[in-house]
Amino acid sequence: MALFTQHHSVRKTVLFLTETILIFISITLASYFRLYGIWERVIRIHHVFLKIALITGITQMCLYYSELYDFKVIRNSRELSFRLIQAIGATSILLGLLYAFLPQLIISRGIFLISIVIIFILVVSWRLLYGWVLRRGRFSERVLIIGTGELANKIIQELSERMYSGFRIIGLLVENPKSFDPKSSHIPLLGSYQDSGRIIKEYEIDRIVLALSERRGKLPISTLLEYSIKGVQIESGPNFYEQIAGKILIAGLRPSDLIFADGFRKSDTARFIKRMTGIFFSSLYLLLSAPVSLLAMLLIKLDSPGPIFFKQERVGEGGKVFNLYKFRSMKQNAETGGIPVWAKDVDPRVTRAGRILRKLRIDETPQMINVLKGNMSFVGPRPERPYFVERLKKEIPFYALRHSVKPGITGLAQIKYPYGATVEDAIEKLQYDLYYVKHMCSALDFAILFDTVKVVLFGKGAR
Repeated sequence: MALFTQHHSVRKTVLFLTETILIFISITLASYFRLYGIWERVIRIHHVFLKIALITGITQMCLYYSELYDFKVIRNSRELSFRLIQAIGATSILLGLLYAFLPQLIISRGIFLISIVIIFILVVSWRLLYGWVLRRGRFSERVLIIGTGELANKIIQELSERMYSGFRIIGLLVENPKSFDPKSSHIPLLGSYQDSGRIIKEYEIDRIVLALSERRGKLPISTLLEYSIKGVQIESGPNFYEQIAGKILIAGLRPSDLIFADGFRKSDTARFIKRMTGIFFSSLYLLLSAPVSLLAMLLIKLDSPGPIFFKQERVGEGGKVFNLYKFRSMKQNAETGGIPVWAKDVDPRVTRAGRILRKLRIDETPQMINVLKGNMSFVGPRPERPYFVERLKKEIPFYALRHSVKPGITGLAQIKYPYGATVEDAIEKLQYDLYYVKHMCSALDFAILFDTVKVVLFGKGAR
């Protein structure tokens, strides 16, 4: 299961694959121009296409980490140009470092400089063309929303923030049009529930979203059934919201929505593969990070009095309490009042060394021991302290469901939501956690790990 919606993923995939081809072509053309238009000279370069593929891969990685594939960020040509220049600059630095250690991979400074110009022209031109095509809405599904209220508003808000989502809201149907306030939504009111047949036909609707809290006795079932057979997609509001937002909306969620939902049941094979993968990569990480860990231990010891390691009780799979290990990043006895306090983005209890360790996520390294012991996994909902778990279980419905899988060192909530320390933040994170629990798979784990690198590099996310 991908991190984003099916339509959103298709559009991003088209963008990504096309730009990969354009970058490869740009470097190939640069080689051709630099070598005076003689293909024999280009082909004679040792492993030329392997070198071009390497540059293409590094360039694409920098484009991704510069958020050039986030439609919510790239809203105009100015932002596109700025981030593209930023990505090309990062590519130059990475290639310079790579060539310093592996000079045999160098293709040519002249070729690379020409490539930069061609890449910039082709990518910007392609983006403008692609954006123009998407804005015309030819490839967008025409969506009709039946119902109003918080769920409908949430769906409208999510689609408004995603210009190229692949969905275009045509209008709303409500139970009683006379009681509808036109100022409550910028989406046009097309009629009542009973007008659905006419509206579907007149506006050539592709998808109907049922955003009602109570459906019994209100919906024109025969009409919906007729058009469902004709190919119109009919979807519940919560499912559609989950698809476009990448999270499960807690507000209005009913137990039946979870009981009958697909995806929550995980096979023993999938759990075994996740466990073996965790053991392998945590062992490898501990081995490769040993020099950095030794330096971190030295910094902690020199910076402030107290132990190097920090041990704290957390709630894991099945509600079982375990000891989580970290490098100490706070002053000793930080909670002098005896009452647990949520960590803050700017926390006065954090030491000078701790700020560095936290920013680079080095303080999390000892949690690899938790992965080896089986308390945690690489990816999963972040484990919380028993005190907060008991409090949040009372205040937030379905909170205990996040304990149906092993907690992780990183998770979907950590890459999608900023640092939070309130009940409202906990609700928002739970929506991402439930989405992860429902769709947990190796592909999603890989996507989260890949985005975690971006979080570490740019200092976003939670802990």
